[in-house]
Amino acid sequence: MRDPAASACKSSSPSLSPAPGCWTCCVPCTYHWFLQELGRYPDFPLVFVQGTGYWEYLLQRRGLDVVAFDRNSIFPPEMRYTDITTGGPEILEHFPDRALFLAWPDADESSRFSLDCLAYYRGHTVIHVGELLGESITSNPWGQSTSRDFQLALAEDFCCVKRIRLPNWPGQVDSFSVWKRKSSQLVLCDGAHFQYVDTNLEEN
Repeated sequence: MRDPAASACKSSSPSLSPAPGCWTCCVPCTYHWFLQELGRYPDFPLVFVQGTGYWEYLLQRRGLDVVAFDRNSIFPPEMRYTDITTGGPEILEHFPDRALFLAWPDADESSRFSLDCLAYYRGHTVIHVGELLGESITSNPWGQSTSRDFQLALAEDFCCVKRIRLPNWPGQVDSFSVWKRKSSQLVLCDGAHFQYVDTNLEEN
């Protein structure tokens, strides 16, 4: 079934004003693939950081267990697609058994939102949608969606076990990536230290 919001956005340039409430940094018309991909991981109840709750609404319709939160007040309740808990990154301490989903959480390099989310998150799986180091055509090599400090912290404590290039708006180079937390225990092997990572994604 064709999504009306996706159809509206498909014909809109990101430099213009699209249909109210349907624009996202991640291309909305890819949501069928997005739902199918996340649906492959039944053991990944998700906690989202979002604005209108559109992605969460679509996932909930497919039976996925999703909790959404956001601390901004840009979108009034009547523009939201689902219930969104008002709160900051500290709320993540209460969801260590869920995967953390971040899609374009930072507006610029000065933002600490993604880094704070990572600091409070105690779980084992981070799902990132956006640009990463070396995957941007802007002058900032770290991209437009998460800060340098966040990406360094993510790579220090987590290992990327899956990455897929996404369709995107002009001027963006988005990817979908899954990161698993490294074990804190170091293993010495052939003169180098290694950390165990569970690469099992529990796919159907």
